[in-house]
Amino acid sequence: MRQHDGGGRRIFLVPNADKLTDADFERWLPFAGGAKYRQLRSMKKQAAHISLVGVLLAKYAIHQKWGLPPQHIRFGLSAHGKPYAIGFEQVHFNISHSGSVCVCVVDDTPVGIDIQQMKPCRFDLIAKRFFTREEQERYLREGGGKTAFYRMWTKRESVGKYLGTGFHYKQEEDAKDWKTEHMLYQKEYMLCVCTKHKIY
Repeated sequence: MRQHDGGGRRIFLVPNADKLTDADFERWLPFAGGAKYRQLRSMKKQAAHISLVGVLLAKYAIHQKWGLPPQHIRFGLSAHGKPYAIGFEQVHFNISHSGSVCVCVVDDTPVGIDIQQMKPCRFDLIAKRFFTREEQERYLREGGGKTAFYRMWTKRESVGKYLGTGFHYKQEEDAKDWKTEHMLYQKEYMLCVCTKHKIY
């Protein structure tokens, strides 16, 4: 587990989230809680294992930042699927995973995070299909290709998760009260965090 601090924001990362054994999965599954327990039981093995790591990582991160007992932390989902800690309005967190890496961010205000393993794909074609005109123009200004594509993709994902509306958020839902920050992990993963502008 690795940790990165930035003001009120803290990022936690598990580099080998796909290495959970069957025995460890069974051992830690009850800590997921009722609804999540049933969901994980119904998922395919690999997806269930890494999803459980995300749940446990979020509980650990919340405990580290706010001191809440992990056994008292239960998660719900908003109408658009954004997770939240039931009964703890001060807690803001978000989870993402890709490849073998799982990350969780916690903050004092709404937050979204996305991580993507930077695999080869048809970058230009996908950009034309999924990015807005402004995003396509910025993608080209940044030179196109892998790095520019994943910067744009993770930004859109993290903003959608910050807003709680998902990847295809509408332009009018973009209140411009947020900022994004990109990071590279092991030169193979692009990570973007979206947080609310702090007013001091």
